[in-house]
Amino acid sequence: MHQEKRLPRNGKEGLLYGTIIATLTILFMTSFSIILAVWEFNGDVALTF
Repeated sequence: MHQEKRLPRNGKEGLLYGTIIATLTILFMTSFSIILAVWEFNGDVALTF
């Protein structure tokens, strides 16, 4: 029998994957916003996290 290979398989996995994706998106967009605000990326910007 053919079993679906898609994720998430249940509600708990959906919540977990959604949380991970949201967290990574927030971290990326915050970093991107800070870099754009400073107009450069250097060690001082990296240490603000």
